[in-house]
Amino acid sequence: MALNKEELRLLLSNEEPNYAEIAAKIGADSIPALDALSTDADIMTATKAVYLASLLSDAKAHDVVIKASKSTNTLLKIASASALVNLPDTTKLKIAEKLITDGDISIQKLVIGSIQTTASPLLKSQLEALSKNSPSEFIKSMSLQKLVKIK
Repeated sequence: MALNKEELRLLLSNEEPNYAEIAAKIGADSIPALDALSTDADIMTATKAVYLASLLSDAKAHDVVIKASKSTNTLLKIASASALVNLPDTTKLKIAEKLITDGDISIQKLVIGSIQTTASPLLKSQLEALSKNSPSEFIKSMSLQKLVKIK
């Protein structure tokens, strides 16, 4: 079912939206409205739209997450990092390679946590660098633990 921007805004206005339920209601025809909401002046609506986009199986919806990962707004980058766990590996790794170099520890933590069992050679080298050079002992440890688990 196609939902317009205002219908989606209403569904996302709850403090804790039921993302799975909303994702089940919408299809590819709602992606343009979701994309528009991802750049909304209300940053909370925008971040929720980014996460919702990650739950859709359409590559155009995943482009919403990619766009958010390139934002200058830290909250949008955090939303895209949170959404990584829902994306297919090829898209996830492409975004992770960019976000992991962000100096924000919360973004790095989410990116590292989203990596399951595979990583690109670039991402592996980025993890190795973090495990040695991060100013955060937590990120160093998390990176090292993840390197042991990935192929």
